[in-house]
Amino acid sequence: MKSAHKHFLLIALTFLIISNISCRGGKHGPQTSYDNSNLATKTSSNTANSGPTYNEQIKPIFEKACIPCHASGSPNGNWLEYKVVYAKRALIKNRIFEKKDMPFGKSISDETRALIAKWVDSGAAEKSIDTETTQTPTPATDNKISEESPSPSKDSTDVTTQQPPLLTADAMTYVDHVKPFFEKYCSVCHNENSDVSMPNWLKYDIVVLKKDALLTRLIVKKDMPIIGMPAPSDEERELINQWISKGMKYEK
Repeated sequence: MKSAHKHFLLIALTFLIISNISCRGGKHGPQTSYDNSNLATKTSSNTANSGPTYNEQIKPIFEKACIPCHASGSPNGNWLEYKVVYAKRALIKNRIFEKKDMPFGKSISDETRALIAKWVDSGAAEKSIDTETTQTPTPATDNKISEESPSPSKDSTDVTTQQPPLLTADAMTYVDHVKPFFEKYCSVCHNENSDVSMPNWLKYDIVVLKKDALLTRLIVKKDMPIIGMPAPSDEERELINQWISKGMKYEK
């Protein structure tokens, strides 16, 4: 009896040891935890850099094709400020890529229009995550350079600057005065590539044909050039008015 009892206890003890070992390595054992934060960060970074960005690709296009109509202070929207552009991104895509009626007076390729549409569709990012801000080193100051202004030469002659004679309408010609006026103030929108609704003021025949419309917008309403673009003075406007009234002389 004693031998059978000892044999039973030995079997029971062995069973308990085996059960304990299997529990530690089985489904009740501790699970290994994996941190996916780095993977998520990498995926996010790759996604953010997958499309064009405002700073690198889009802003240079606006600087070349949309200024001064969309410059700082313009009621049409300042396309050089990212927050403004982002808020108007759907409108920009509609006018540039879909309707293709912008920009006024300047033509851009279909590839450029498609790039702007792709930028909007990809999230209209401002800059690449990988872009690093670098600081331009301050150039060293040469202490040997004198801070004093150079003394005038003893042989120099004090010549009084004479003011050029005031321009009068009688002396004005299209070639010498009026066309340069249009080139300075109007050529962004009114040039050889303009739509038919935007007369080319750089051609004399068109100016003669459209002189009444020119007088109305430039002299009477004074709503041209549009707000945000360089504007002529009232004196300059009046000279154009007088040139037209005196027969629109072409050249000397």
